[in-house]
Amino acid sequence: MPNIYTISGQQFIGGERRASGEAMLVSLRADNGQPTGHRFHQATAAEAAAAAEAAAQAFTAYSQIGAEHRAAFLDAIADQLDALEEDFFAFAMQETALPLVRLSGERARTSGQMRLFATLLRRGDMHGARIDCALPQRTPLPRPDLRQYRTAIGPVAVFGASNFPLAFSTAGGDTAAALAAGCPVVFKAHGGHMITAELTAQAIERAREQLQIPAGVFNMIYGDRIGAELVQHPAIQAVGFTGSLRGGRALFDLAMRRPQPIPVFAEMSSINPLIVMPQALARRGQKIAQELVASFTLGCGQFCTKPGLILGLQGAAFRQLIHELNTQINAATPQPMLNADTLTHYRNGLKALEETPVSAIWPATASSNRIWPHRNCIRPTSTCC
Repeated sequence: MPNIYTISGQQFIGGERRASGEAMLVSLRADNGQPTGHRFHQATAAEAAAAAEAAAQAFTAYSQIGAEHRAAFLDAIADQLDALEEDFFAFAMQETALPLVRLSGERARTSGQMRLFATLLRRGDMHGARIDCALPQRTPLPRPDLRQYRTAIGPVAVFGASNFPLAFSTAGGDTAAALAAGCPVVFKAHGGHMITAELTAQAIERAREQLQIPAGVFNMIYGDRIGAELVQHPAIQAVGFTGSLRGGRALFDLAMRRPQPIPVFAEMSSINPLIVMPQALARRGQKIAQELVASFTLGCGQFCTKPGLILGLQGAAFRQLIHELNTQINAATPQPMLNADTLTHYRNGLKALEETPVSAIWPATASSNRIWPHRNCIRPTSTCC
């Protein structure tokens, strides 16, 4: 594939590219687990600290930039994202196995988020201004003049999601919100789509230079287990996270154990239980089965909003629903998963389920091809509860 982009795999720190760690992080194709040919440098603890300090140094100047200038910065980021060409999508498809139509739509959503926050800045909504005039004659005590508005909190550490490589990632909603509020960002790139993260970060940096925004307003680091160093750094004043319950809870606990605890704004996974009522089953049981299968196989079941637990009253109608679910799931087309880690978690979950001594589990038949060996693809399991 011709490459019109430069991919160095180095950290983005204070407007510069740095790499003191080894290029040990390998970008992998999602469809077969093979290397894409690009390596990324593991951030060191010193580089994580440098990124946080660069954000802190940029904070005062950036937080005092006028709303119109910040709005123009967000618009410029959106324009740069929209200008990313076919090679960008080719890399993103390699790393995530997501189809072009999905990635194109997600890119539009990502740039749209930036423009939405720009609109809020221009309207003044971001300030949340409130004025309660003095009531000197109020009894039993007079009320003073009270004025309230929102101010930037400081540098924000942002962790992107694996299943939305654009809209909940490098230039996603958390980054857009922080930049709109006047808070510099240190973004921890997700290991499942590091090329996509790098090219998106380059787009943000081009917009920053174009609008003469202070260096250090956006920073990005790569690496495993470096997020803990970032959250515990005293310069970081808040955390934005999208991902698993285990990962989000670990970051929350670290943030709470700091000498100065900081807020963690986390969107974490859930099992999303769904209750099917008997009257609904009687009226449209087959359609419910179709809609459920379409929902939890959408995107290979990697949407956080999918139903994860189906509850209903025992009986012939519910047994028929289970039969319909099994039939349709086994007929579903196998799909590639986002990355090797996601596939590993899926396989571990299946193994744990199979080892659970629960009589209500309907196991798949021995001939059922649940997972395609040696590929990050699954055929949705016929196991239902």
